[in-house]
Amino acid sequence: MFEYALHLDWDYPWPEHWVNAWMRWKTKMLQDMGFYVEKIIIKPSPSREGGSHIWVHIQSKTELSDDQVNMLQWLLLDHHTRVWINILRIDRGMKKCWNKLFTRHVWKKPLPKRCQKCKLREILNEMREQYAKNT
Repeated sequence: MFEYALHLDWDYPWPEHWVNAWMRWKTKMLQDMGFYVEKIIIKPSPSREGGSHIWVHIQSKTELSDDQVNMLQWLLLDHHTRVWINILRIDRGMKKCWNKLFTRHVWKKPLPKRCQKCKLREILNEMREQYAKNT
């Protein structure tokens, strides 16, 4: 048996009952595809408040390519930009380090002035803070 740890990055806090349903259905999906799910680990993301880093440990009867591993992560709802970056890394021939979960932002582009004063951004941030207080 071949063992793999699938890495997922979620940027937002999802309701607990959604996450529980996700674990049940994604485990079933992987089992239907012929994989054995050993465990699922979910930890708070150190780089984004409310986000999560997820590791899904699976066993496979066949060896998987990097592209297949990345596709499984996409099917499990990994962050779409991260999946696309991983496609590009794989296509460039990167081995071993194409599938990293980053623990912090090295550099964050400052918001343009017009975006700093955006009413929609302000409303969404207030809604996110209110949601975080209520959960």
